[in-house]
Amino acid sequence: MFFTVLRDKRPGRRRISGGVLQDRQQPAAKCKRIFIFRHYASPPTLPGSTRHHYLAKAMRNDGDRPFIFASAYHHFLKRSVRHFPGFFSEESCDGIPYVWLKGVAYRQNGLRRLIGMLHYAANGWRAAWKYRAQGIRPDIVIGSVAHSFAAIAAYCVARINKAAFWLDIGDIWPEGLIRAGTLRRHSPLAILLKLISRVLYRKAELIIVLNTDARKFLEDLGVNPAKIILLPSGIPFEKADAAQAVAREDQFRMIYSGALGPLYPIAEAVKAFREVQAHTQRKILLEIVGEGPDKERIKAAAGDLLGRNIFFRKLVPKSKLQAIYKQADALLLVEKDVAYGFPNKLIDYLMAAKPIILASHNQYGLGENHVIQSLPTAAALTAAIGTALHLDRRQRESLGLNAFSFGQAHFDIMRNYARSLKPFVKAQPHAPSPSLDGPGISIEHLAADSGFGSVKR
Repeated sequence: MFFTVLRDKRPGRRRISGGVLQDRQQPAAKCKRIFIFRHYASPPTLPGSTRHHYLAKAMRNDGDRPFIFASAYHHFLKRSVRHFPGFFSEESCDGIPYVWLKGVAYRQNGLRRLIGMLHYAANGWRAAWKYRAQGIRPDIVIGSVAHSFAAIAAYCVARINKAAFWLDIGDIWPEGLIRAGTLRRHSPLAILLKLISRVLYRKAELIIVLNTDARKFLEDLGVNPAKIILLPSGIPFEKADAAQAVAREDQFRMIYSGALGPLYPIAEAVKAFREVQAHTQRKILLEIVGEGPDKERIKAAAGDLLGRNIFFRKLVPKSKLQAIYKQADALLLVEKDVAYGFPNKLIDYLMAAKPIILASHNQYGLGENHVIQSLPTAAALTAAIGTALHLDRRQRESLGLNAFSFGQAHFDIMRNYARSLKPFVKAQPHAPSPSLDGPGISIEHLAADSGFGSVKR
């Protein structure tokens, strides 16, 4: 046998290096094997988005067998979080099989990151082929658009296995990038991504979106509404802990956690923070838990407040964030007009049952009895921080519990999966078992699928 099993010392984990998961038995009649391609997926033991981990857990709890194909190079930590020979390795994290793919190192959002996306897609295809050679074939393949190349790989894997191809849209490419100002609408890359997206929308048997804006966008493009499923981001909501830290008369602590990039104008919050601090005797603390390309610029904006009122924490595993949130008097979310997606950090904030300052053009269905609403500008944030500063203990507990109740009603992943996606998983027939020498996916085949003509060599 060409692979070896390596036992990880951490409980509940098993890694197979240079080979495939030892899952050779065919699924039971009602059990589906599901491959999920998500470049930046993370288990709760790492920083980052855990949306697909909990989605896979909901599938597993229901008796199905999901596999998550993720990059071993961590987007936020900027380092590999798993080391192994070969181009992929498998590890069980909380009972979920992760197929770790060797990634390309990058520091900024430039050419190397784009190369890393293509590299992920290629390695994902190669790993799925190894699985197929060992008799492990999916019934459903989900391509998740953190970027379109992951979805292309998923589509190709679905085709060679004669499995269903489903498209999961976390971000609408390239429209979300264009609206955020990170990509020019008529640039060659934007045009290419738009063509790829149209192909994916047409070929997907089911399209999963996070909100109604994304659903309307697809319907306006002519996508059949019957194949668009609304499944918001989510986590398993546990019992609310409304206990608030005893507010110190001389101190007020705010916490922001998440990416430090162009989509999140934290520098505006720093300006507002400085303005509020100048007009109160109470010491205000802002703790920032995150990494990103704008970190140094935010530090520069903090100036003399850095290390005195404004502090930066290193990234922590997702499983430890709730303990950090419990130390806060208020939680802060600042974002530009992010189209069609949903901030996962907001769901984590709702889970914490703490007052939330939501500085965004999007309200996400939340009202004034759930969060303190604001625009992502220094002037609006100054007023919002002032409001949070003057809440008494009873008001803070009430606002926190209202936020938790809203999150539990709308973003509990187990409940939402059962209501929206589970019926489609159960209704999906098992994929046939194609011969290993069957047709593959060629460049000409993809061109024909796109409807844009043939490709000349």
